[in-house]
Amino acid sequence: MNHTPARASGRDLERFLAASPQDQGESPFGWSSPSPLPCSGIYGDPTTWHEVPPELTAETVAELTACGWNAARATEHSIVVPLDDRAAGLPDQAARGDHLYVMWGWPRPEWAWGTAHPHAPAGGPLAPLLAPPDDPCQVAAQIVRVLTTGRALP
Repeated sequence: MNHTPARASGRDLERFLAASPQDQGESPFGWSSPSPLPCSGIYGDPTTWHEVPPELTAETVAELTACGWNAARATEHSIVVPLDDRAAGLPDQAARGDHLYVMWGWPRPEWAWGTAHPHAPAGGPLAPLLAPPDDPCQVAAQIVRVLTTGRALP
């Protein structure tokens, strides 16, 4: 699969969610494989990242902000989205005031998500986000999918 990062405004993410390659029958597991990852190379080789490139998380947060998730922020290890009543896919977690944590490389080179930081006392296993490693638009689209449906799969 030849991958070129999408450059779209956050408003286009809703359309992307409905018409992503995953929804069109393409396997969503191609980028969740430990084999060579499809990526643009803009941010280097994802299999060698010790930290997620700050430019990538900044662009992803900008996409989330354009979709109305204004409280999203990036850290050196993750993208954090405070949950509120718009997170229809995670209503119990939103009611508790939890956050959505999206991290790279737990336990292998891929995006993963959870509603408690894995090192916190309430932390648990993370689920694969099923987004390409270095496409901020698609990473943000999958984050929005998790927020609205509670799952990463279409």
